[in-house]
Amino acid sequence: MQATAPVVPPSSFFAYNSRLTTERLLHSDPANTLFLQLNVPARTLSSLNGVPLTLQDSVLLTVQPTAGIYGFTLSPSGLEFTLAEVPTARISFAVYGDFTVVDDSPTYESASQYAAALQFWFEVTPGRWRPITSSRLSGADAVEGPIDQPSVYVVAAPR
Repeated sequence: MQATAPVVPPSSFFAYNSRLTTERLLHSDPANTLFLQLNVPARTLSSLNGVPLTLQDSVLLTVQPTAGIYGFTLSPSGLEFTLAEVPTARISFAVYGDFTVVDDSPTYESASQYAAALQFWFEVTPGRWRPITSSRLSGADAVEGPIDQPSVYVVAAPR
C-alpha cells in the first residue's frame, strides 16, 4: 500500500444469520475508495464461544484494518462459521496499490506477475502464516477469497 494512502477506519457491525450481511470499509479520501468488502452469507454463523447459534441470532463483528498494508483483523475470536458457508472478503488495491516490491524481487519480473500471485494469508499462530489457496486475483485490482475463521489476514504473494 502506498505510504500516502488515507487511513481506513475500523468497523463494527452485526452479521445476521437469517440474511446476507455486506460491510464495506472505505479509505477516508474524497472518493470513498473501497478498501475491503466483507460478505457474510445467511446461515454462516455456527457458534460463538461454544454456544450454537440459530437462524434468529446475530453477532457483532469487528474489522480492524492493518495500517500501511492490505490486511485486517476479523473478530470476535470465539466465532465459528459453518462448513457449508463462510464469509468472503475482497480487498481492492485499485488506487493505492504499491508494487515497488517487484523492483527488488528475484521471483517476479513485473508488477502484473506479482499481482497475479497475490492471495490472502492468515495468521495461524503469532508469526506463522498460511495462504488461503482458494483466494485469487479478482479482475486487475483486487484479491478475493473465503474467510474461514476470525483471524489476522493480509494480502501477499509467495516470496
